[in-house]
This record gives sequence, C-alpha cells and structure tokens, in this order.
Amino acid sequence: MPSFLIFVNSFRWITWLLAVVLTILEVTPEFSLTGVLVLFGLVFIYNLVFTFFPRQIEKQLRRLPPLILLDVAFCTFLLGVYGWRSPFFLYTFAPILLGGYLWQLKGGFIVAFFMGAGYLLVQPINGYQWFELKQLGLLDSHISHSFDYFLIATFFSYPTLLLSRLNKINKGLFETRSQLETSKRKLETLQEVTGAIQASLELDKILKKIVVSLVKYLEYDGAAIGLVDEGAGNKIDWLFSEPDANLCFDLERNAESLFFSELLKTKKPLTRIDIEPDDKIFKVTKTKNLTAFPLIGQDQNILGVLLICSLKSNKIVNVSNFELLRSFAQQAAIAIDNGQRYSHSREDGVFGERLRIASEMHDNIIQNLYGIKLFLDACIKDASKTPELAKRLAMMRKVFIDTLKDLRFIIDGLYEERLGRRKLKHLIKELAFSVEKTSQVKVDLSISGEEMKMSAKIKKDIYLIIREAISNAQKHAQAGRIQIDIKFSTNAIEARVIDDGIGFCPIAVKSNGRGGLGLKTIESRTTIHQGNVVINSHKGEGTEVIIMMPINGKPEVKETTLESV
Repeated sequence: MPSFLIFVNSFRWITWLLAVVLTILEVTPEFSLTGVLVLFGLVFIYNLVFTFFPRQIEKQLRRLPPLILLDVAFCTFLLGVYGWRSPFFLYTFAPILLGGYLWQLKGGFIVAFFMGAGYLLVQPINGYQWFELKQLGLLDSHISHSFDYFLIATFFSYPTLLLSRLNKINKGLFETRSQLETSKRKLETLQEVTGAIQASLELDKILKKIVVSLVKYLEYDGAAIGLVDEGAGNKIDWLFSEPDANLCFDLERNAESLFFSELLKTKKPLTRIDIEPDDKIFKVTKTKNLTAFPLIGQDQNILGVLLICSLKSNKIVNVSNFELLRSFAQQAAIAIDNGQRYSHSREDGVFGERLRIASEMHDNIIQNLYGIKLFLDACIKDASKTPELAKRLAMMRKVFIDTLKDLRFIIDGLYEERLGRRKLKHLIKELAFSVEKTSQVKVDLSISGEEMKMSAKIKKDIYLIIREAISNAQKHAQAGRIQIDIKFSTNAIEARVIDDGIGFCPIAVKSNGRGGLGLKTIESRTTIHQGNVVINSHKGEGTEVIIMMPINGKPEVKETTLESV
C-alpha cells in the first residue's frame, strides 16, 4: 500500500483520538453519553473499514470518483451533530487528503470545495444565523475555517502531484534501465557471435551458436537455421534448431511451404502477416508468430534461411528486435560466406594439385605410353612370321590398351571433379592466363553470349579439347600467338582455337601414324557428345580448330568431319 494512503488512514485515527481527548476534557459542546458512545463507535468502525479495505475502496473510487461525496457527507454529518465546535473538525480534512491522493491537486480542491460548503451549511442547520455570528465576532472565524480546507488541499494535494510525477519518472527510469540492460545483453550476444565468426572458420559451430544464442540469451521460444542448395532447386537443408532438434526434420518434411518459397523469391524478411492460412508451415510450428530472414551473401545470392518462432509464448518481434535479428542474419550470412570460401579455397588447393597431376600424366605419361603402343604395333607386324611371339605381343598390347584406358579414366575423373562446379568461361580464362605466364606465347581470348547450365562431363571435355588444341599449338606448331574465341548460344557452344604456327596436314598425320594422338583425342571427345570438329591448316600458315558442341538436346551442327585445306 502506498505510503501516502497509510498517512491518510493514520490521520483518521489520530484525529479520532483527538476527538476522544477533547470530549473527555469537556471542551466540546455537551452531548449525551449514549450519543457520544454511538457516534465515536460509528467513526471507529468507519476507520476500520478504511484500514482493512484500502485497496478495494481505492479501486472503487478510481472507477467511480463521485463516491468520494459519501465520505464528504459523513464528515459533514460529524460537524452537524456537534455544531461548529465539533471535536471532529480536523477529522473532516481526511476526505481532502484522500481526494488529493487519488486525483492530485485537482481532486483535492474539488473535495475541499464540497467540505467548505458543508461546513458553512452546518451553521444554519444548528440554529446559528449569520448576523448572530457577526454580533458575536465569530463570522471571520467561520469563514477562515471554510478556507482551511483549501489550504489543506494546497499543502497536501500538491505534494501528491509531485509524488505522482516522481513515480512516473522512476517508472520511466526503471523501464529505461531494463531496456538498456536488455539492449546490453543483446549487443553482448551479438558481439560474442561476431567474435566467434572472426575467431573460427568452422561453419557448423558458428551456426549452432547463433541459434542457441537466439533462444538462450534473447529468450525466443524457437529458432532454426538452414542452407540453400541452389543445385537442388533452392531446397533448404535445415541444419540446427533450438530447443527442439526435431524441428529441422519437420521443416524438411514440409519443404514445399509457400512461406519459404516467397522468402527465396523476394529475398526479403517475412513475418507472420505473410503466412497463408493453409500454409504447411503452420502445421509444423503450430503458430503463425514467425519471422524469417534470408541470409544474403556477398554476391547477393541466398545462402540460407534464419527462422525465429514463438512456439509457446506470444512474444512478438517488434521493431527494435527486428533490427537486432537482421544483424544476426547478416552475421550468419558472413559466417556461411566465409566458411564456404574457406572450404572452397581448401578444396581448390587439393583440386589444383589433382589438375597438375592430371596435366602431367596427360602431357607426359599418356604421350609416352601411346608411343610404346605404336612400337608394339610395329613389333607385332614384324613378328608375323613367328606366331608364338606375335601372340604374346598381342596379349601385351591388349593389357597395355586396358591400362591406357584406366589411366585415361583416372585423368578424366581428376579433371571432372575439379572443373564440374565452376563456369567454363572462368576455366578458359585461367587456362589462357596460365599459358601466357608459363610460356612465350601470346593468347587473345574472346567470349560472347551467356553461359548456360551444362553437365560436368561436357564442361570437362570442352575444356580438355581447347587445352589439347593449345598444347598442340605450343609444342608442335611453334606458335607465337594463339586466338581463342568462345561463343555461347542457347543449346550449343562454338569454340575456335587459331594459331600462327607452322601448320600441318591433319589427314597425312593421321594416316601416316606420326603422332596424331592429340587430334584423335579432340575428335573422340567431340564425337561422344554428338558434336563436330573441323581442323583447317596449311603448312606455314597456322592452324584453326573449330569445335561445335551441343549442351542439351539435338546438336546444332553438321556431321563430324575431319578435313585439311
């Protein structure tokens, strides 16, 4: 109970005791003993009611303020019973104190007006006329007493006004302090997550820490985070959820939710107002009180999704929390971006080494083995008169060919794993840069059109065909400049490799068995994809290799030909 309300009730008891003392001292108008006992007993009971039910009385008075007039009427009654020398004169200040407590200065003055009016009306009721009071020299005393009520209203109601304002200020300070503590806790949590991202590149630990922090420190009922797999039609792979680990499983079972489809489409945060009534997400979370943030990477692609939900409570994401959660989403995106870049960088190191091994195996071992094969063919031809030797050489040739196939399969696997996840134009740019860096050959590169999605095998074979053409121009044509033209169309790729080397006759090289492995490799890799290769070359005038390779569906080129101009 407020201290001022205790003061009001204490004032009633003190002034009641004062009335008792004045009555015992016989300084009040005479009154029968029975009447005194009844009157003082009535005030005693009245005080008990205020003492034991202060909250209930306060509630009713705030709900219906005119009820204060009952207290005014009771005090006026105490004045009327005794007259103007009533021992309860000071007691009648109690309604003014109560009015000031409930409605501050305004309430105190209103109650004072009614009590002052009641005091002035008591005199005629008790048989005193105003002119008689004037003759007795008591008129100024009565008028002063009526104004005493306003003085009490001033001195006691104004402090209640100040006290009320002070309470509001204290309440505001308390709320501000609470908000500051909450903000401090939120910022500390965000700082901790940011520090974890900077200190570690282990993506799983960071993402789990973000989800745990949202539930543990920011007091949300549930949170989940997942990565978007663009290769699987933007499927969300839910990784972590708190506090219910099964939420990830339930979310994946309802992957066709329109809520998440809209999120991935618009790349903007969504809230409960964006959920359709029949959306399956509602069956999973059992609530529409959801907020989801897309995790946007540096390339403006969606890396993942952060979901916050209130499964049990009605805690709603307000404006300030929304911005904080947006910061968490940004930190999660940074963590995913850094983690993936680190993973790709590490993979690039491994795949780069594989590419180097594959390149050396292709350039050296395969070439040497192919030379051995030609030597075996010549031995078999010379050993035709010795059937047993020819048979053994033939068996050796078969084993050799099988080994060559296995080795080529391994080389293709190394290339395909390295090249399959990158764009072809980036691979060709790296190849051109590498050739210029490691040789004296000048490479001019031209790429036009938009690269369409293609399989890793087609990408690998196109890359190796261009690489083989460049290798031939370097090693055999003694070229000083190589022109590479790549043109992407809807369903096909056209690649031209032109050099300024010494030139050659492709058919002659192929028929005479002198080398020709590179040309056969180019032709076989093109034919397997229903593509065409055209080789134009003059001795002393350089070579032009033209490759037409379909990506999807039927090829946009003619039958495969191999010609020399």
